[in-house]
Amino acid sequence: MTRLWLILLGILACGVSPAAAQRLSISASAPPSRLEAALMGNARYVYLDGEIDADAAKRFETFVAANDIPYTSTVVLNSPGGSLIAGIEL
Repeated sequence: MTRLWLILLGILACGVSPAAAQRLSISASAPPSRLEAALMGNARYVYLDGEIDADAAKRFETFVAANDIPYTSTVVLNSPGGSLIAGIEL
């Protein structure tokens, strides 16, 4: 368990410089059509891209609730680093 924390801490610490950092952006794929939903289910892809900032988890929770994202959706996280505590909250 300690090894996992050290790896996670190392990944988050190796991010970009503060000048190049950008706030975490959140977007999702379009909802499936009725035919797609009937054949493959109603899951969507949610994309999180950018540095993890302190209020990222709250924004993600708000986004999921506002866009009626199903719990079976896939979340893709692409982040160079950021706040360790906010990353754990996500």
